[in-house]
Amino acid sequence: MRNRVTFLAAIAIALTLAACFIVPGKFTSTIDVGRNGAFTFAYKGELMFATSPALIRQAQADSDEKFVAQCTDEDSFEDRSCSDDEIAEQKAEWDEAQAKKAENVARFSAMFGGINPADPATMDAFAARLSKEQGWKSVVHKGDGVFEVDYALTGRLDRDFVWPIFPGVEIIKPIIAIHRRADGSAEIGGPGLATADDQSARALGGLGPDAPGDNANARTEGRLTLTTDAAILTNNTNDGPARAGARQQLVWDITSGTKVAPKALLKLD
Repeated sequence: MRNRVTFLAAIAIALTLAACFIVPGKFTSTIDVGRNGAFTFAYKGELMFATSPALIRQAQADSDEKFVAQCTDEDSFEDRSCSDDEIAEQKAEWDEAQAKKAENVARFSAMFGGINPADPATMDAFAARLSKEQGWKSVVHKGDGVFEVDYALTGRLDRDFVWPIFPGVEIIKPIIAIHRRADGSAEIGGPGLATADDQSARALGGLGPDAPGDNANARTEGRLTLTTDAAILTNNTNDGPARAGARQQLVWDITSGTKVAPKALLKLD
Protein backbone atom coordinates (compact mmCIF):
# COMPACT_ATOMS: atom_id res chain seq x y z
CA MET A 1 0.00 0.00 0.00
CA ARG A 2 2.71 2.48 0.98
CA ASN A 3 4.71 1.70 -2.18
CA ARG A 4 1.69 2.35 -4.41
CA VAL A 5 0.85 5.63 -2.68
CA THR A 6 4.48 6.76 -2.94
CA PHE A 7 4.57 5.87 -6.65
CA LEU A 8 1.40 7.83 -7.39
CA ALA A 9 2.87 10.83 -5.61
CA ALA A 10 6.00 10.53 -7.77
CA ILE A 11 3.84 10.54 -10.90
CA ALA A 12 2.13 13.74 -9.80
CA ILE A 13 5.48 15.44 -9.17
CA ALA A 14 6.86 14.29 -12.53
CA LEU A 15 3.79 15.63 -14.32
CA THR A 16 4.18 19.11 -12.90
CA LEU A 17 7.94 19.10 -13.47
CA ALA A 18 7.24 18.20 -17.10
CA ALA A 19 5.60 21.59 -17.53
CA CYS A 20 9.03 23.10 -18.17
CA PHE A 21 9.85 20.47 -20.79
CA ILE A 22 7.87 21.28 -23.91
CA VAL A 23 8.66 19.19 -26.99
CA PRO A 24 7.50 19.54 -30.59
CA GLY A 25 4.90 17.17 -32.02
CA LYS A 26 4.04 17.37 -35.71
CA PHE A 27 5.15 20.77 -36.99
CA THR A 28 6.60 23.01 -39.66
CA SER A 29 8.88 25.88 -38.67
CA THR A 30 10.71 28.58 -40.60
CA ILE A 31 13.37 31.14 -39.73
CA ASP A 32 14.31 33.91 -42.14
CA VAL A 33 17.37 35.98 -41.22
CA GLY A 34 18.50 39.01 -43.19
CA ARG A 35 22.13 40.05 -43.30
CA ASN A 36 20.97 43.34 -41.75
CA GLY A 37 19.74 41.50 -38.63
CA ALA A 38 16.03 41.45 -39.45
CA PHE A 39 14.40 38.09 -38.79
CA THR A 40 11.06 36.32 -38.93
CA PHE A 41 10.35 33.13 -37.01
CA ALA A 42 7.25 30.96 -37.47
CA TYR A 43 6.08 27.69 -35.95
CA LYS A 44 2.85 25.91 -36.83
CA GLY A 45 1.84 22.59 -35.35
CA GLU A 46 1.90 20.75 -32.04
CA LEU A 47 3.65 21.52 -28.77
CA MET A 48 3.49 18.84 -26.06
CA PHE A 49 4.56 18.25 -22.51
CA ALA A 50 7.40 15.72 -22.36
CA THR A 51 5.29 13.51 -20.08
CA SER A 52 3.44 10.92 -22.12
CA PRO A 53 -0.35 11.16 -22.67
CA ALA A 54 -0.74 7.73 -21.06
CA LEU A 55 0.93 8.95 -17.86
CA ILE A 56 -1.25 12.07 -17.82
CA ARG A 57 -4.42 10.00 -18.16
CA GLN A 58 -3.21 7.68 -15.40
CA ALA A 59 -2.63 10.61 -13.06
CA GLN A 60 -6.07 12.03 -13.87
CA ALA A 61 -7.67 8.70 -12.98
CA ASP A 62 -5.57 8.33 -9.83
CA SER A 63 -6.61 11.79 -8.63
CA ASP A 64 -10.22 10.55 -8.48
CA GLU A 65 -9.34 7.28 -6.75
CA LYS A 66 -10.90 6.72 -3.34
CA PHE A 67 -9.22 5.12 -0.35
CA VAL A 68 -9.74 1.37 -0.11
CA ALA A 69 -8.00 -0.70 2.56
CA GLN A 70 -6.23 -3.80 1.25
CA CYS A 71 -5.12 -6.73 3.38
CA THR A 72 -3.64 -10.08 2.37
CA ASP A 73 -3.34 -13.35 4.25
CA GLU A 74 0.36 -13.98 4.95
CA ASP A 75 0.05 -17.73 4.30
CA SER A 76 -2.31 -17.99 1.33
CA PHE A 77 -1.64 -14.49 -0.10
CA GLU A 78 -5.37 -14.18 -0.69
CA ASP A 79 -7.33 -11.02 0.06
CA ARG A 80 -8.91 -10.89 3.49
CA SER A 81 -10.90 -8.46 5.58
CA CYS A 82 -8.88 -5.76 7.31
CA SER A 83 -9.05 -5.13 11.03
CA ASP A 84 -10.04 -1.71 12.34
CA ASP A 85 -6.41 -1.03 13.30
CA GLU A 86 -5.17 -1.98 9.83
CA ILE A 87 -7.76 0.23 8.18
CA ALA A 88 -6.81 3.14 10.43
CA GLU A 89 -3.09 2.67 9.72
CA GLN A 90 -3.58 2.46 5.95
CA LYS A 91 -5.92 5.45 5.97
CA ALA A 92 -3.33 7.51 7.86
CA GLU A 93 -0.67 6.56 5.29
CA TRP A 94 -3.06 7.44 2.46
CA ASP A 95 -3.96 10.82 3.92
CA GLU A 96 -0.29 11.64 4.53
CA ALA A 97 0.66 10.76 0.95
CA GLN A 98 -2.30 12.69 -0.50
CA ALA A 99 -1.37 15.78 1.50
CA LYS A 100 2.27 15.58 0.40
CA LYS A 101 1.25 15.05 -3.21
CA ALA A 102 -1.06 18.06 -3.12
CA GLU A 103 1.68 20.18 -1.53
CA ASN A 104 4.24 19.20 -4.17
CA VAL A 105 1.83 19.70 -7.06
CA ALA A 106 0.87 23.15 -5.76
CA ARG A 107 4.51 24.14 -5.26
CA PHE A 108 5.68 23.07 -8.69
CA SER A 109 2.52 24.33 -10.38
CA ALA A 110 3.17 27.78 -8.91
CA MET A 111 6.66 27.72 -10.45
CA PHE A 112 5.15 26.95 -13.84
CA GLY A 113 2.42 29.56 -13.98
CA GLY A 114 -0.34 27.41 -12.51
CA ILE A 115 0.06 24.61 -15.04
CA ASN A 116 -0.81 21.07 -13.99
CA PRO A 117 -0.77 18.62 -16.94
CA ALA A 118 -3.11 16.31 -15.01
CA ASP A 119 -5.74 19.07 -14.69
CA PRO A 120 -7.32 19.94 -18.09
CA ALA A 121 -8.83 23.16 -16.71
CA THR A 122 -5.37 24.60 -15.98
CA MET A 123 -4.25 23.63 -19.47
CA ASP A 124 -7.21 25.37 -21.10
CA ALA A 125 -6.55 28.48 -19.00
CA PHE A 126 -2.87 28.37 -20.00
CA ALA A 127 -3.83 28.22 -23.69
CA ALA A 128 -6.16 31.19 -23.24
CA ARG A 129 -3.43 33.26 -21.55
CA LEU A 130 -0.84 32.34 -24.13
CA SER A 131 -3.07 33.33 -27.05
CA LYS A 132 -3.01 36.91 -25.72
CA GLU A 133 0.79 37.12 -25.89
CA GLN A 134 2.69 38.65 -28.80
CA GLY A 135 3.26 36.25 -31.69
CA TRP A 136 0.81 33.58 -30.54
CA LYS A 137 -1.84 33.76 -33.29
CA SER A 138 -3.65 30.65 -32.09
CA VAL A 139 -3.29 28.26 -29.14
CA VAL A 140 -5.71 25.34 -28.67
CA HIS A 141 -5.43 22.64 -26.01
CA LYS A 142 -6.27 19.37 -27.78
CA GLY A 143 -6.11 17.30 -24.58
CA ASP A 144 -3.48 14.99 -23.05
CA GLY A 145 -1.03 17.91 -22.74
CA VAL A 146 -0.99 18.57 -26.50
CA PHE A 147 -1.45 22.08 -27.91
CA GLU A 148 -2.05 23.09 -31.53
CA VAL A 149 -0.31 26.43 -32.04
CA ASP A 150 0.29 29.01 -34.74
CA TYR A 151 3.12 31.40 -33.88
CA ALA A 152 4.88 34.08 -35.92
CA LEU A 153 7.13 36.97 -34.90
CA THR A 154 9.20 39.51 -36.81
CA GLY A 155 11.99 41.48 -35.16
CA ARG A 156 15.68 42.36 -35.18
CA LEU A 157 18.60 40.39 -33.84
CA ASP A 158 19.94 43.16 -31.64
CA ARG A 159 19.55 40.73 -28.73
CA ASP A 160 19.22 36.99 -28.17
CA PHE A 161 15.97 35.28 -29.15
CA VAL A 162 14.63 32.23 -27.30
CA TRP A 163 11.39 30.37 -28.04
CA PRO A 164 9.06 29.44 -26.51
CA ILE A 165 8.74 31.70 -23.47
CA PHE A 166 5.60 31.34 -21.39
CA PRO A 167 4.10 33.95 -19.03
CA GLY A 168 4.58 33.04 -15.37
CA VAL A 169 6.81 30.04 -16.12
CA GLU A 170 10.19 30.29 -14.40
CA ILE A 171 11.99 27.43 -16.14
CA ILE A 172 11.91 26.35 -19.77
CA LYS A 173 13.85 24.21 -22.21
CA PRO A 174 14.14 26.29 -25.42
CA ILE A 175 13.15 24.74 -28.73
CA ILE A 176 14.73 27.55 -30.77
CA ALA A 177 17.59 29.81 -29.65
CA ILE A 178 19.36 32.56 -31.62
CA HIS A 179 22.48 34.16 -30.14
CA ARG A 180 24.13 37.30 -31.53
CA ARG A 181 27.91 37.17 -31.06
CA ALA A 182 30.12 40.17 -30.36
CA ASP A 183 31.70 39.86 -33.83
CA GLY A 184 28.28 40.38 -35.44
CA SER A 185 27.65 36.77 -36.43
CA ALA A 186 24.50 34.96 -35.33
CA GLU A 187 24.24 31.40 -34.00
CA ILE A 188 20.97 29.74 -35.00
CA GLY A 189 20.12 26.66 -32.95
CA GLY A 190 17.30 24.29 -32.14
CA PRO A 191 18.28 22.73 -28.78
CA GLY A 192 14.75 21.49 -28.12
CA LEU A 193 14.56 19.71 -31.47
CA ALA A 194 17.04 17.03 -30.39
CA THR A 195 14.47 14.95 -28.54
CA ALA A 196 15.88 11.44 -28.90
CA ASP A 197 16.28 9.67 -25.56
CA ASP A 198 15.24 12.83 -23.70
CA GLN A 199 14.10 11.55 -20.30
CA SER A 200 14.92 14.77 -18.43
CA ALA A 201 11.42 15.58 -17.22
CA ARG A 202 10.71 12.02 -16.10
CA ALA A 203 14.11 11.75 -14.40
CA LEU A 204 13.54 14.99 -12.50
CA GLY A 205 10.31 13.54 -11.23
CA GLY A 206 12.00 10.38 -10.05
CA LEU A 207 10.63 8.24 -12.89
CA GLY A 208 13.01 6.11 -14.91
CA PRO A 209 12.73 5.21 -18.60
CA ASP A 210 10.80 2.06 -17.74
CA ALA A 211 8.03 3.90 -15.87
CA PRO A 212 4.49 3.43 -17.26
CA GLY A 213 3.56 5.37 -20.38
CA ASP A 214 5.17 5.99 -23.73
CA ASN A 215 7.49 8.95 -24.22
CA ALA A 216 5.72 11.91 -25.81
CA ASN A 217 8.92 12.62 -27.78
CA ALA A 218 8.04 9.63 -29.97
CA ARG A 219 5.47 11.86 -31.72
CA THR A 220 8.03 14.46 -32.81
CA GLU A 221 8.04 14.89 -36.59
CA GLY A 222 8.62 18.05 -38.57
CA ARG A 223 10.87 20.31 -40.61
CA LEU A 224 12.87 23.43 -39.75
CA THR A 225 13.79 25.65 -42.70
CA LEU A 226 16.27 28.54 -42.43
CA THR A 227 16.50 31.08 -45.25
CA THR A 228 18.99 33.93 -45.38
CA ASP A 229 20.87 36.35 -47.61
CA ALA A 230 23.76 36.35 -45.13
CA ALA A 231 26.91 34.30 -45.56
CA ILE A 232 26.53 30.83 -44.04
CA LEU A 233 29.75 30.16 -42.12
CA THR A 234 28.87 26.73 -40.70
CA ASN A 235 25.87 24.40 -40.55
CA ASN A 236 25.11 20.79 -39.67
CA THR A 237 22.45 19.96 -42.25
CA ASN A 238 22.78 16.75 -44.26
CA ASP A 239 22.80 18.45 -47.66
CA GLY A 240 24.19 21.92 -47.01
CA PRO A 241 22.77 25.17 -48.39
CA ALA A 242 20.57 25.32 -51.49
CA ARG A 243 19.37 28.29 -53.50
CA ALA A 244 15.88 29.61 -52.72
CA GLY A 245 15.39 32.56 -55.04
CA ALA A 246 17.73 35.36 -53.95
CA ARG A 247 18.47 33.61 -50.66
CA GLN A 248 20.15 30.45 -49.42
CA GLN A 249 18.20 27.76 -47.61
CA LEU A 250 19.06 25.17 -44.96
CA VAL A 251 16.65 22.35 -44.11
CA TRP A 252 16.59 20.01 -41.11
CA ASP A 253 14.12 17.12 -40.98
CA ILE A 254 13.32 16.38 -37.34
CA THR A 255 12.05 13.08 -35.92
CA SER A 256 11.89 11.37 -32.56
CA GLY A 257 15.29 9.90 -33.43
CA THR A 258 17.02 13.28 -33.84
CA LYS A 259 20.00 13.32 -31.47
CA VAL A 260 21.91 16.37 -32.76
CA ALA A 261 20.28 19.79 -32.54
CA PRO A 262 20.16 21.94 -35.70
CA LYS A 263 22.93 24.54 -35.80
CA ALA A 264 24.07 27.24 -38.20
CA LEU A 265 26.36 30.24 -37.96
CA LEU A 266 25.60 33.29 -40.12
CA LYS A 267 27.77 36.34 -40.80
CA LEU A 268 25.64 39.47 -40.48
CA ASP A 269 26.50 43.06 -41.35
